Amino acid sequence: NGKFTVTSQPTNIEIRGLSPNGFVFNVPVSSINITSDFVEFFNVTANIPLPNSIYFYNPLMIYWEISLDNGNNWTHAGVSANKLYVTLNTPNTNVGLTYQVPVFESLLSIGCKASITNTQNTDVVNSVWNEFKNLEVDRADGIRMTYYNIYDCRVISTVGLLSDSNVRNGVSDGQCGSWAKLMLDVLKVQGIHSENNYVRFEPSGNYSTSENWFFVKNWSFSNNGTLNNSPDNMVYTHFNSLSVANQNDTNPNNDYFVWSHPDNPGTYNFQIAEVEDDTGVDGQGINTNPHAIFQNHQVAHIGNSYFDVSYGKKYSSLGEFDSFAIDGYSYAGYILNANEINHNADYNLDGDMIDIGVKAFNFAIRENDGNQTDIVQIFSTY
Repeated sequence: NGKFTVTSQPTNIEIRGLSPNGFVFNVPVSSINITSDFVEFFNVTANIPLPNSIYFYNPLMIYWEISLDNGNNWTHAGVSANKLYVTLNTPNTNVGLTYQVPVFESLLSIGCKASITNTQNTDVVNSVWNEFKNLEVDRADGIRMTYYNIYDCRVISTVGLLSDSNVRNGVSDGQCGSWAKLMLDVLKVQGIHSENNYVRFEPSGNYSTSENWFFVKNWSFSNNGTLNNSPDNMVYTHFNSLSVANQNDTNPNNDYFVWSHPDNPGTYNFQIAEVEDDTGVDGQGINTNPHAIFQNHQVAHIGNSYFDVSYGKKYSSLGEFDSFAIDGYSYAGYILNANEINHNADYNLDGDMIDIGVKAFNFAIRENDGNQTDIVQIFSTY
């Protein structure tokens, strides 16, 4: 569609558009509407089809011309320049969901730029993965997206990750669920989708029925840890204790803690740390030390591969993820009557270590022994 402003109403007009990309748009006279103020036209078809592949015109430029003498002479009438994304297939963003993700420009931008000229589903998956694997994924507006740049991140969806309200300090931050969904939504926009494409990893409870957390690399275990027994008498070799004085979430069964120290959002607020946080595996946004203590981790699953989008890592099996990604397993819970004197800790962050009967969250931790039955996978279709 197009519209020209005119100073006087023409009685006879022809319109055409010429693109350096080879497209010619001859506007049928029947599609032209003429008034005293403007000339507009609708539903114009180019002389040749779009390429039979993914493509991105940045932009598609069309030089418009008009003729007032039945096409004998043509006059320049302006230039239009618009981004044009060509997808491989019809987008199917509503499959596998109880709600439909809009076809955001960022989904088109990521997929089409990464997969330009691709014609096969397999090639598109590989090209899109290469884009995510590089850990430098930008929205269409150029804003970089990150993985747990802020330890207390709450964003779990594609919509949240692409929302302007989520942008802080020039980046948009998301949890693992938002990153796995983002990659799958990029593929859906290209018409690519499969069943059981979403996997949630959780501790299995095989070692201890109380085991409910894992520590993603990298962590250092001190030589002299404090032995603890789980309620079912399984041995844990190390002990960490987290201040919860600034928590606003009292549910002990989820991982939405305020993990960070109030003075440093990039460090844990441990009062006791026999297992210390080292520089981790890089996450999205080339975040060198993302948050790394979880009750679950969520990845994309396509074909026979697990795509850990958050870290740009691909695994061929559950066991490979366990071996290469996890440093330790833990059972944990709230302690309502912690003694600061005994633990030499300031649990309530009041500046002293003399209080008793205060609240803490304790982790009994063991190193990952490579027993690949310690983690389970739960499949679903996104």
